[in-house]
Amino acid sequence: MKASSSRIAPVLAVLVAISLNSAAYCLIAYLKYRSFNASVFDLGVSSELLYSVFHGGFSLSTIAMNKLIYLPLSIIYNIYPVPVFAQYIMIVFLSAGAFPVYLIARRLTDSERISVIFSILYLIYFPLGGVFWFDFHFMAFFPTFFLLGVYFYVAGRRKSSFAMMLLAAITDFLSPVIVAFFAIFAAYNDMKDHGTDPFRNRYVVMLLVATFIIFFGTLEYVGFGFLEQYTSHTIVTYVPEPLTAPLAYRLAYFVYLLMPLFFLSFLAPDFLIVIIPYFVLAVYNGYYPYVNTLLYQYPSLTVSAIFVSAVIGLARLMKGRRRIITKKGVMRLLYAITAFNVVLMLFLTPVGNLVTNGHGSVQVTTYLAGMNRNYDAPQQIQYSAIDSALWNCTALIPNGATVLIQNNMPQLTSGYSWILPDFFNYSSFPEYVVVDPYSPSFYTIYFTSNISRTMSSDVGMLLYRYDYGILASDDGVTVLERNYTGTPLVFQPINLTYVLSGTGSARVNEWLVPGHYAIMFYGNSSMSGNISIEYKTSIYASASIVTMEAIHTPNGMVAYLNITSSYDVLNVTLLGPWANSVREFTILQTDNYQ
Repeated sequence: MKASSSRIAPVLAVLVAISLNSAAYCLIAYLKYRSFNASVFDLGVSSELLYSVFHGGFSLSTIAMNKLIYLPLSIIYNIYPVPVFAQYIMIVFLSAGAFPVYLIARRLTDSERISVIFSILYLIYFPLGGVFWFDFHFMAFFPTFFLLGVYFYVAGRRKSSFAMMLLAAITDFLSPVIVAFFAIFAAYNDMKDHGTDPFRNRYVVMLLVATFIIFFGTLEYVGFGFLEQYTSHTIVTYVPEPLTAPLAYRLAYFVYLLMPLFFLSFLAPDFLIVIIPYFVLAVYNGYYPYVNTLLYQYPSLTVSAIFVSAVIGLARLMKGRRRIITKKGVMRLLYAITAFNVVLMLFLTPVGNLVTNGHGSVQVTTYLAGMNRNYDAPQQIQYSAIDSALWNCTALIPNGATVLIQNNMPQLTSGYSWILPDFFNYSSFPEYVVVDPYSPSFYTIYFTSNISRTMSSDVGMLLYRYDYGILASDDGVTVLERNYTGTPLVFQPINLTYVLSGTGSARVNEWLVPGHYAIMFYGNSSMSGNISIEYKTSIYASASIVTMEAIHTPNGMVAYLNITSSYDVLNVTLLGPWANSVREFTILQTDNYQ
C-alpha cells in the first residue's frame, strides 16, 4: 500500500504542474485574444484551416500536406470552433509533454524525484515560453507526440512508439526528417545494446519508410519548389526588412537552448543527433525567427531532443561502469539547474513577465537569451475601451460575410471570407472593412514590399472613392459597409484632449481615421490665428506639414480638419501671439462623413 501511494504522489505532482501551467497560459491566450493582440498569422489561418474540415471547405485538392495533423485536430476544434479554442487545445497538449518527460526520466534513472524535477524543468524551460505565447502553430504538437514515442520505445512498446512517431511526423514539414534521425538513433542503440541488425529491425525500417513517404509525398503534392523556398536564406522573401541573422547569432542560439540544462545533452551525443535537421536548417537559412529563443514556435522542434538527451546523459553519469556522481551530487546538480531555470523563467517567459515585469530590462534579456526583445506580456493582455469598441462594432458583421481585416483580428477568420490589406488589390471588394487605428497592424506591412498595402492606406480610398459608408464608429474604431448610405448604427466620436507646452506646441502622435474633425482651443484669445499640423499618411512616409486658420467663435477658437485618408498626427503647433493665451485643445470627430 505504501509503495503504491509513493508511486501515485509523484504522478499527481506532475499532473498538477501540467494543469497549473495549462491554466496560466490558457488565461494569457484568452486575455490576448480578448484584447485583440492575437494575430491572423498564425492563429487565424490555422483556426480557419481547422474550421474548413467540417464546414464545407475541405478538399483533397487543397489539403495541407505539410501539417496533416490538422485533420484529427479538427474533430476536437469542431466542438467549439472559435479561434482561441485552438490555442487552448495547443497549450494543454504542449503542457502534457511534461508527463512523457517524467516517464522517460523514471524509466532511465529509477528515481521519482529526478523524474518530477525534469517534468517541471520542461514546463518552465524558457524557450518553450515562445511556443506557448505564439498564437498557434501545428508544430507545437510535435514535442508531446515525439516524447510519447520515445517513452514507448524505451519501454519496449514498439507499436505504440511507431504510432506516436507517425503522429509527430505529420505536424510540420521538417518533422518527418527529425523522426527519421530518431530512427537512426534507434538502429544504433539496438545494435549496440542488443546486437540487432539494423536491416532486420522492423521498427527502424518501418519508421524510415514512413517518414520517407511523408516527406517526399508532401513534396510531390506541393511541388519541389517548396523545398527550395523552405531552405532559402530568407524564408519570407517579400518582407522589406532584414531577416537574416549573422552566423555567430545562429550558432549562439543552440548554446542558449542547451544552457538551461547545464549542457547535460552533450553527455548523450548519440541521441542529440536528432537535433541535426533543425540545426542545419537554422544555420544555413539564417531566418531570424528560426534562431530566436523567445517569441516564436520553433523551439518545438528541438526541445524534445534536448530533454531526452539530457536525461540519458544524467543517467549515464549515475549508472556508468564507474559511477561519476553520487546520488547526493545528482540532487545538488538538479537543484542548481532548477534554481537557474526559475530565474530564467521569471525574466524570459510570458508568465515570468507578469511576475517580474522583466520585459523592461533589455540587458537581462540580452545576457540570458541572446535577444534584445521580450514578450511585454503585461501590455499585451490589457483590455481597454478600444477593445470593447472593437467587439461592439464587429458584432454587427454577420457570419459568413466577406471582410477586409487587420492582422490583429483572428476573431473574423473562422466562418468568414477574409482578406488582409497585404493581399487586397481593389479587384474584388469585400462587404465589410474593419479599422483599428490603435493597433500596429493598422499601418504595418507584413507580406509585401508595397507600402500602400496597409489599412491606413486603404481606408481613405475605400471610404471616399469606392462606395463604402460608415456602419459603426466608436472612438476611431470603424466598420465600413459596401454601399451603405444610412447613418452609423454606432457613433462615439474621437475625443482627444492635449495640453500645450510653453511654446504653444503639443505632441499628439495619434492615428485619425478618415472623417471630419474640429480642433477646439481653450484660452482667452479673441483673435484668429494659424496652427501648424505635422502628420504622416504612413509610417513609411516622410512627415508633412499643413497650416490652417483657427476661427474665433462664441465657443472659442476652432479649426476644421477634413481627412480623406488616415493621418498620423504627430505635432500641433500654434503660430503667432495667440499661442501664449491657449493652454489646451481637443480634437473632436464630427459625424459629417460625406
